[in-house]
Amino acid sequence: MIVLPPEGDVSAAARALAAATGREPVDTRQQLAKGAPFVAALTGATAEAEALAGRLSAAGAEARALPVETLGTVPEPLEARSFEFQPDAFVARDRAGAEVRLAFADVALIVRARAESSSQSVIETTQKRLSRTGLALGLPIPVSRTTTERNETLSIEPFAVVYRLKPPAAVRLAREALDYRGLGEGRAPASFANYAELLRRLEAACPRARRDSRLERSAGRIPGVPLEARRSWRQASTRTKVTERTTSSGNAEAIAFAADLLFLLERSRRSPA
Repeated sequence: MIVLPPEGDVSAAARALAAATGREPVDTRQQLAKGAPFVAALTGATAEAEALAGRLSAAGAEARALPVETLGTVPEPLEARSFEFQPDAFVARDRAGAEVRLAFADVALIVRARAESSSQSVIETTQKRLSRTGLALGLPIPVSRTTTERNETLSIEPFAVVYRLKPPAAVRLAREALDYRGLGEGRAPASFANYAELLRRLEAACPRARRDSRLERSAGRIPGVPLEARRSWRQASTRTKVTERTTSSGNAEAIAFAADLLFLLERSRRSPA
């Protein structure tokens, strides 16, 4: 079952989901509060899933019971490098020249999103030498001194995914990866202005498309997968040891999966079983 959280208070939906899944309401509330669609693992008959979908709907959420195999039917998006506005279609091409043509009338969903990644590093430098006091007394007394440096970076990647239902197709438009010459005379010097203009034109040209920006607003609440790395090295001539520990995380894959769930929900809305 795919669950789409309500825009406002999630308390009622959290209680309904907790009762059906055997989880604590505090846990389901935290999941719903992220604002992104997710898959709720349910067991039991289809009637139970449909009953839960009705209770969630009454609580302001949306839920669709879909076969597990539908998760494998989402089209792999073309990573656009260039694009072109034709009289009746949007054409995107990747770096290898592969092309996807989306007729404006066939575009069903435009998802605005952003992915976030962060990195924290701690660098410890330990220097060993002989004590000056000890040397003055003629005693080789070793001493060490450790300094610590901390660095943190945050990266934000705005992007949009444009979906067609039949035949399934998708185009990913990453703000910093695009060549904006397709905007013609409307192209600006800055990528953020060009990206905003591209989406404005695209949304205006697609009369049947649903616009969804929840993954743009809630990206900061969707956690990434943490990765940790450690490396050490010695500078023999100066008796110095340096240890660097880096922890990084990014939610790009989680955001992309949430966008695909929005596609499945939209297809279910337009073609109910």
